[in-house]
Amino acid sequence: MELVLGTVQLGTDYGINNQSGQPSTEESFSILDTAYCNGIRNLDTARDYGESERIIGRYHRKANRLFSVSTKIRAKNGLDEVFQLICDSRDLLFVPSLDILYLHDFDEIKKAGIIELLLECKTRGHCRRIGVSIYSPDDLRHILQYEHAGIDVVQLPMSILDRRWHESGLIPEASASNISLYVRSIFLQGLIFKSYKDPFCIKMGISEQLKALACMSEAKKTSIAKIALDYILYDTFIYGMLLGCETEPQLSEMLQLASLPNCLAKDDIDYIHKVIAIADPMVLEPRNWK
Repeated sequence: MELVLGTVQLGTDYGINNQSGQPSTEESFSILDTAYCNGIRNLDTARDYGESERIIGRYHRKANRLFSVSTKIRAKNGLDEVFQLICDSRDLLFVPSLDILYLHDFDEIKKAGIIELLLECKTRGHCRRIGVSIYSPDDLRHILQYEHAGIDVVQLPMSILDRRWHESGLIPEASASNISLYVRSIFLQGLIFKSYKDPFCIKMGISEQLKALACMSEAKKTSIAKIALDYILYDTFIYGMLLGCETEPQLSEMLQLASLPNCLAKDDIDYIHKVIAIADPMVLEPRNWK
């Protein structure tokens, strides 16, 4: 499975469990150095991620190291403006071509002419692949049924708390349709690390699930982060996984955990789907959090 460094944290103060805030430029460069030196060659960013694109571009100029970079754009305005946004992103990132050019929201796929524009960008060498960032199985189901022509990649949120993808059966179907699936939000913005006694978790109705996850971690004598990582790595239909971090030590820890043998067996996966994972979009989609 391809490991990709998610860079929203480089440009914004991101995450419900974020205790460090947005890293400085020096800290951001340290994170990028660690990623590169540990074999990560792909970054994920977006126009909406604050200074992220600019910081990556500054790193490319200063460090003389070049990542493959994927970015996300919004198609709210005219197609000419969308094309200009793509060119601006390439300039800011200081890359000759984007790896994946994503539409940032699923609904934008329905905009007249947008897929044709992205395909033209691919033909002209502005990007290698085109994709869509989605939130729910319903979005992926729609792509597979109606809109998948020309789409190379779908980026989706998946975590150990989310059983919707397992129940939908869509992951193998997308893989069979030659759509590469990249997974983000594997820690659900840090929610899985909160105590089951935390007032927010009680309010969201996930205390029992978090308690079961903590018990599983204790029984296996490993961290919740390792279990969450291995839950994603266990799925052979997933092409790539985004790793996000607030600090360089966090990234180093995750890379070390990902390099260890998978701690989960099929019985563990079944237990997770039965006891820990839920299907409530009000919990699983951070845009719904109040």
